[in-house]
Amino acid sequence: MKRTLLVGILIAIIVLGTVGFAIADSVVYNGVGNPRAATGTVTVTAMANPKLTLTITTPDPSQTVDFGTQDPMSGATDTVDLLVQSNKGYTITKTVGGQDVLMGLATDPAINGATGTKTAGRLHTDTYTLNIPWDTDPDVPMSATVQYTVTQ
Repeated sequence: MKRTLLVGILIAIIVLGTVGFAIADSVVYNGVGNPRAATGTVTVTAMANPKLTLTITTPDPSQTVDFGTQDPMSGATDTVDLLVQSNKGYTITKTVGGQDVLMGLATDPAINGATGTKTAGRLHTDTYTLNIPWDTDPDVPMSATVQYTVTQ
């Protein structure tokens, strides 16, 4: 028991000593040739973390585009804005799923594979077009999903 306690204390001293050593450094600079002036230099280092954000703005609450009730082949359109902030070049991909075919949902093909460079904010707009086919059953709620992925 005493041996285990002693080993634990030694490990704590080593860890705390290492942390204390890594936290601070002091150097005394003496005036050379002029006792009234001393000069010292501090080197500043840093590295930026990779940073990437995607902000999606939809026309309706809860990240939705609600076309409501539409006539077949109405050609209704709406847009979704994608704001990308990235400190490296990036690529946008999207996956459309759900009942997109039954709804006749089309999205802007240019967004899939769109690229961008380092930016504090670039806006991409995806246009959704709804053309419900004539053979889609009426009075049946439908939904589709559009998933966006931005990769540096």
